[in-house]
Amino acid sequence: MVSSIHSPLGDCHAKVIDGIYLETPNWPLEDPVEAMLFQNYVHDLAPLFDLCDSDRHFATVVPRRAALCPPLMNAILAASAKRLRRVSNFDSYIGDKYHQNCLKTLIPALSSLAAVMDENLLTTIVILRFMEELDVPCRSTEMTSESHLVGTRVFIAAQEKMSDFSGLRRAAFLVALRQEIHMAFIQGRVVHPNFDLDMISRLVVPDSTGCDYANLIILHCASCIRYCYGSEEQSIATWEELRERQDRIWIERPWIFHPMHVNENSGVFPEIVYLNDAIVTGMLHYYLVEVLLAAHNPKVPRLGPGQAKSFRETNEHIKKSVLTICGIAESNDRTQASYAYVCLAITMAGDRFTDLEHQDAIINILVKADIRFAWPTGPIQRHLLEGWGREVSPDLVSEQPQVENKDDQQHVELADSIASAIAMLHD
Repeated sequence: MVSSIHSPLGDCHAKVIDGIYLETPNWPLEDPVEAMLFQNYVHDLAPLFDLCDSDRHFATVVPRRAALCPPLMNAILAASAKRLRRVSNFDSYIGDKYHQNCLKTLIPALSSLAAVMDENLLTTIVILRFMEELDVPCRSTEMTSESHLVGTRVFIAAQEKMSDFSGLRRAAFLVALRQEIHMAFIQGRVVHPNFDLDMISRLVVPDSTGCDYANLIILHCASCIRYCYGSEEQSIATWEELRERQDRIWIERPWIFHPMHVNENSGVFPEIVYLNDAIVTGMLHYYLVEVLLAAHNPKVPRLGPGQAKSFRETNEHIKKSVLTICGIAESNDRTQASYAYVCLAITMAGDRFTDLEHQDAIINILVKADIRFAWPTGPIQRHLLEGWGREVSPDLVSEQPQVENKDDQQHVELADSIASAIAMLHD
């Protein structure tokens, strides 16, 4: 059954799909644990999604929508519990329970085309995708579940057909792109074709906070990933075009993208303080692109008298970019998501550092990212220490989180539902 409702909370216009929406909001929350998890989401998790959104949809709109949308509510509670489990001794069963409850309602809903085009369910999938990120180490030799990432792609494909790309839909769409970029870096693959970068660029609206420019940098990063990890030959012309765009981003950046304070002599990592989360996020993507373009420069000679000099220059440029990324994160550690980008940069180029002081600082920031901010770095710590020929101390290396397998059958069912949704889109 599908019918229209208007939320008594005043901001949710949607289609009622069986099991997806309530007629009256589930409010207040009677369970004290649920109330704690919900509050933790609003204060600690929502900022991770709202990095480049001046309207803070995940902090202000999503909680109100969740009161009417059980899958969204369960996703919020599951993600909150998951992160608490990663940084404390919070009971893992609680997060599993809400995750399973979410999937139980989400999977049947995908039989409806209306559900696949629903912005609140897109948001639900994006939040579930965040949970998967907490299970995926920056360096993993095992294939990891990407059912929610695949789900995101289906919703992306469906919602590209929507004429209204504003508010929460646009915000969730841009978060989904950042999640896709994150996984593309980890797996060394291209950004999925379902993400139409030209179309997404039209979603970027001018603002005065830096969110618009940060999102444009992120889009450029996605283009560079497609070039560097794609199967096509890396042409010099395309590389030069990307390099020119990168240089133009730097030259034309708004004044607020200049650091408010810089200290190059603050230690191993430079101190580089920026104004807000959006600018931090944009500049982190900028320096990740610096690493990518330097490492995949087709103009660098492979042999001959200039090869050694070019290799040294490239190596130093990459190392400086990695140290800059670490410095930005440490100087702006209120932006917790910045440590995820630190992990990506170190995974790509950490083995290039031979100085013991640099190596110690790199391991320390990886430990901080894992223990304090829940980004799993155990495998990359071990890989680096072994590659450097140093002792792997159990006290130093945090272990990879154990991925629960309780939801495997539901993930299979979700994948089947997603396949059905894809078929509906093509009919």
